[in-house]
Amino acid sequence: MKSVFAILVLFLFYSCNTPSSNSQSEDKIMESEISLAAPAIPNGNNTQPIDSTLKVIKSANLSFETEDSNRAIQKINEILKSLKGYTEQEDSNASDNQLFTSIKCRVPSSQFESFIGRLEGIPAKMTGKNIQRLDVTKEYIETETTINAQKELLNRYVQLLAKANKMSDMLEIENKLSELKTAIEISQNRFNSLKKQIRYSEIQINITSSSSQITRNSFGSDITNAFSNGIDLLKSLLIGIITLWPILIVVGALTLIYKRYKRHKISRKL
Repeated sequence: MKSVFAILVLFLFYSCNTPSSNSQSEDKIMESEISLAAPAIPNGNNTQPIDSTLKVIKSANLSFETEDSNRAIQKINEILKSLKGYTEQEDSNASDNQLFTSIKCRVPSSQFESFIGRLEGIPAKMTGKNIQRLDVTKEYIETETTINAQKELLNRYVQLLAKANKMSDMLEIENKLSELKTAIEISQNRFNSLKKQIRYSEIQINITSSSSQITRNSFGSDITNAFSNGIDLLKSLLIGIITLWPILIVVGALTLIYKRYKRHKISRKL
């Protein structure tokens, strides 16, 4: 009997301790799942296909000299429009009796060579030419692969967050999600920049004009400024007169009263 009683006590003791051990086991499983979701280096085993075709960024730096920069710029704009390109930035400044114009423009990469060739026909002499072609295929593939891996990892963290029961696990996963979203945004911005540079080639054009054009432009600008200053002066006078209308009315009234008084005084003497 004593041995049977001892067996029953041991059985009851084991039954009471079983839920606690199960709870600890579940916690360990959750911790294991969280540790498995730690960021890993992208290995390229993604479900999304990666574009591995050659990716090249084309750019050029061209210098010109001309007697009339306005005509040259007009011709450049016409060529850009015909090739579906656009001007990104244009600056002009004068120094030492010369006018310097800097134009940064972009054209579709497929029209890059055509644009360079047609620029040789503008009314200006080409004095410098530098063309570059940069192969960014490796960086393009690595960046795209990283983005895909980061997005897959983001989905894993979202799934873990739905399974998490402990507040500490939830906070840890939410921190990881925030870090991942920031990393994805940085990678995506870099990837978008690469795609833009590959799709549209950048051409920097520097134009130097002679001193004769500066003289013509300066004379024309002086005439334009003179007319503009004259109009501004006339506006200021009119505004000043309108502003003083109460004083003008008072002065007019006093003048009229004085004249009537003087006439009346003269008539009395007669």
